[in-house]
Amino acid sequence: MKKHFITLTTGESFPVEISLGAMLIFKEETGREATEADKGSLSDLIKLLWAGAAAASETAGIAMNYTPQQFANRLTPEELKKWKETYVESQRNEENPEKGEEVKKKDSPGS
Repeated sequence: MKKHFITLTTGESFPVEISLGAMLIFKEETGREATEADKGSLSDLIKLLWAGAAAASETAGIAMNYTPQQFANRLTPEELKKWKETYVESQRNEENPEKGEEVKKKDSPGS
């Protein structure tokens, strides 16, 4: 998955990647698997974003020492919306082959 960045009101920017490590952090925080996150829940979305930032920052050697509450206190609704739209779009791209690939398959002989 492509790494994205989130900028907090403090001016700090952190990488975000929903990796296996992020999924473990989400589980430790919520008691639920990341795959069980409620897509309509703002709390779950913020905790998933926080877990993705914590995991990617640790991997990159960047200190991101915020609790989910502290992270949320420094997160603007606009930044959350931007990340959500980028994240959802990247999920769609991973789930569906590129249109170029679809065109090649349709245009190939015997299609």
